[in-house]
Amino acid sequence: FEMLGEKGLKDKYFEGIRKVTPQDVRRVAQKYLIEDKRTVGILVPVKKHTP
Repeated sequence: FEMLGEKGLKDKYFEGIRKVTPQDVRRVAQKYLIEDKRTVGILVPVKKHTP
C-alpha cells in the first residue's frame, strides 16, 4: 500500500472494510446479483484414462 504513495492507506482500506454492514452487503447483492442475468459455470474434473 505504501508503494501507492500514501502512507496509512492500508489502515484506511481496512477501516473501510470494517465499516461494511450486513445491510450494505444485502443492498449491493440485490442491485448486482440479478437472477435472470446470471451466468453459471460448472467445473467438472477430467477423469484420467487408464491404458
